[in-house]
Amino acid sequence: MQPEYDILCYISPQQDLYHASNIYTGLCELEEQGAARVKFVVPQGAEEIYASDSLTVCLSVRGPKTDRRDLLAIDLRDRSDLVTDRLLERSDIYLKRSYYEPDLLHLSSELKQKVIPFGLNYACRTRQSTRCILSVIARHMAIDLFHSPKRVVNQLNPRRSILYQYLTTALASDFEQEPESDLEPTILFQTRIYEPEEIYPDDPCEVNEERVALVRALREAFGAKFIGGLVPTAYAKERYPDAVSDQPTRQSQYVALSKRSMIAIYTRGLCHSLAFKLPEYLAASKCIVSRELRNQLPQPLVEGQHYLEFDTPEECVERCRNLLAQPELARHLRREAWRYYQQEVKPVAHLSNCLNRISAYA
Repeated sequence: MQPEYDILCYISPQQDLYHASNIYTGLCELEEQGAARVKFVVPQGAEEIYASDSLTVCLSVRGPKTDRRDLLAIDLRDRSDLVTDRLLERSDIYLKRSYYEPDLLHLSSELKQKVIPFGLNYACRTRQSTRCILSVIARHMAIDLFHSPKRVVNQLNPRRSILYQYLTTALASDFEQEPESDLEPTILFQTRIYEPEEIYPDDPCEVNEERVALVRALREAFGAKFIGGLVPTAYAKERYPDAVSDQPTRQSQYVALSKRSMIAIYTRGLCHSLAFKLPEYLAASKCIVSRELRNQLPQPLVEGQHYLEFDTPEECVERCRNLLAQPELARHLRREAWRYYQQEVKPVAHLSNCLNRISAYA
């Protein structure tokens, strides 16, 4: 049977492979299922623009029963008020991870109608996607080394950092856990705080103080049933030593640790983005207790169905107490989280949904 889709995915060694890893995983899984023919390419000449932004992935897609190719640009940045102008102008559809419609009002009506929500993103890979990406990057670097060895040497350290971050990303299967699995009656919240210059133009006080207040309230209320705290950076240990975590922070260890707890706390990502923690919690079929979700998703997460909402640390503690006391409510939230993950977040399902939207928007 012929694949429905023919896809070119443009990549370059300078792109943020970590943020884009979920897309690569979904594309490779679509190919494994026979739904798409996928080729990863480093663009040359006029097409170099398609890999010119480190946080935007471009796909050239030919769908079923058509000879036309559509250009999909997938914007993975945190900020909802920024777009990659040159790619928005060229694309047929511009899928934006941080989609908040009031921040797009400055666009012309012609450009604005191209922009739609991408959905949740988190970093993950498979062995197959890793082989595909590494083979393309290695081949390109070998050609670069032949033509311009000095340039390759000058770029070696940043390229090494990009590859290391990608290769130490967890496998997609490592995050997954079905809702009937036994979990500990504990509450997980392990989070970072930031020095002011790290998160500009976001408000470091707003981001940090909320997270610190939550750690303190949960630790006081639940004692040993609370797992986590602040990632122990030098800044966290200096400013908030009482809230620092003693749990593992290396990703592979953290993923294993986080899967044990029944309840997981979510606060907003930088610039009000939907942070990687949220889809990771869904993949592990957790009971999610969350602040209000501002940005728009293709299919909304519904309060009371997929998660419980809180506004203050005291409300967060109350929601957690209710979940520990009401096993039926906990079972319901876990099943709905898993169902949403399977339909909207799992990489192959997510990419399939994106492709199916082409006919509706292009």
